[in-house]
Amino acid sequence: MTQGDRVERLPAGIERAWGRWLPPRKGPKPGLDLQAVVAAGVDLAQSEGLGAVSMSKVAAALGVSTMALYGYVESKEELLALMVDRVCGPPPEPPRAGGGWREGLAQWASTLFDAYRRHLWAVRIPISGVPPTPNQVAWLEAGLRCIRDTALSAQQRLSTVLLLSVFVRSEASLALDLADARKQMAGAPGPHDYGRMIRELIDPDQFPMVSAAVTTGAFEDDAGVEGEFRFGLDRILDGLEALLRSEAPPRRANR
Repeated sequence: MTQGDRVERLPAGIERAWGRWLPPRKGPKPGLDLQAVVAAGVDLAQSEGLGAVSMSKVAAALGVSTMALYGYVESKEELLALMVDRVCGPPPEPPRAGGGWREGLAQWASTLFDAYRRHLWAVRIPISGVPPTPNQVAWLEAGLRCIRDTALSAQQRLSTVLLLSVFVRSEASLALDLADARKQMAGAPGPHDYGRMIRELIDPDQFPMVSAAVTTGAFEDDAGVEGEFRFGLDRILDGLEALLRSEAPPRRANR
């Protein structure tokens, strides 16, 4: 990194998360630390929802003034990024060199999906690029290591991991949307009722494909969110496998 490329200053919370920030002489209340601040935010989100998380409420939960938090995190956005980092936790161990890339990526995606399912509020936090927090960078590293022995280029490897990350968040977001819909529409038609309702509403000649799905019982599939996640993940990995086969060097004919 050249002098011109050097990041002049990182947010206080990010510096602290990496163990790179020293408190000023006139620092926040002794005994308070970044982990306690982030944990308080996570507890609020878990118990009251993401909308309940504010700097003032986190401060009140810790028994300090709101201003005391700003020595640890400089904004709510910074706090939210660190909360996501905490609930995602460290990634699973990637396969050893020569191990199966597909199994490694499947475990990577499934573990991240499970983390989001336990903390669904986290998928409501906007992201832009790869967050520079320790666990998020570790997840990126682990995903890249799963495909380090493939013929993919460095850019293709990065694109693969980002694609899987977006897919995992999207599926977890769907799970949250469905959960919210169930709360807001108590007594609303479930999947089985939905199929019957659609059958009564549509003209099979106008919507032949939807009609076929209803007739075959596709709307009554009990696979649920987990089944949809597994189906989508397998199709992404199938595509990656096809790409790797297409780019593999051709074998020489036996002479």
